[in-house]
Amino acid sequence: MDIWKYRGSTLYILGGHEEALEAFEKSLEINPKNENVWSFKGSTLYMLDKPEKALKAFDKALQKNPNKLEAWFNKGSILFELGRYTQSLSVVENALRINAKDARALNLKNSILDKLDKNEE
Repeated sequence: MDIWKYRGSTLYILGGHEEALEAFEKSLEINPKNENVWSFKGSTLYMLDKPEKALKAFDKALQKNPNKLEAWFNKGSILFELGRYTQSLSVVENALRINAKDARALNLKNSILDKLDKNEE
C-alpha cells in the first residue's frame, strides 16, 4: 500500500497542493513506475501554476501507460491554455483514440478547432 499516494490525493482534494506535491514525490521515490502518481503529480503542478513541469509529469505517466485517457486529456488542456493549439489537437486525438465518446475530450477538440479556425482568418 502506498500511503504517500493516498496522502497526496487527500491533500490535493483539500487544496494543499504544495504538501500534495511533496507526498507524490515521496511516492515516486518508492515506485517511479506508478503512472497514477505521475498523473496526480502533473495535476498538482498545474494547480501550482507550473504548466511546463506538469506537461513533463503527464509525459512520464504516458510513458508508463500510453492508454491513460486522463493524462492525455490533461496534457491537451494545458497545451490549449498555453495557446499551443496544434500540439493540443494532436494530444486530444490520442485521448479520443482511447475513448471516441469522451465528452470532455470532444469539447476540448471543438474548442481547439474553433481557435485554429480563428487563427486562420
